[in-house]
Amino acid sequence: MLKKIYRWLYRKSASVSSDAEYSSGPWQNAIRDKVLGLCGDIGSSRVVEIGCGRGFFLAELAGRNASADILGIDLNGKELAEARRRADDMGLTNINFA
Repeated sequence: MLKKIYRWLYRKSASVSSDAEYSSGPWQNAIRDKVLGLCGDIGSSRVVEIGCGRGFFLAELAGRNASADILGIDLNGKELAEARRRADDMGLTNINFA
């Protein structure tokens, strides 16, 4: 049941951004922004996100913390390809995906 609720909420809130990127939606963007604010400057920390999907959060975190070593892990190869593309487009060298 929880999965059905999540999918319904996702469909209702997700949108396509101006650069044709499928966004997680405003509610997830707001949560991501709040968490990034709480993270602040993480210095040269090592960060792993399991279930990183398209890497929205990690790309933002890597961009704000150039000396951090960041790894995103996901089982979905298509999502990882998008995450890698995003990191490359942003010129991020401190982030890897597996």
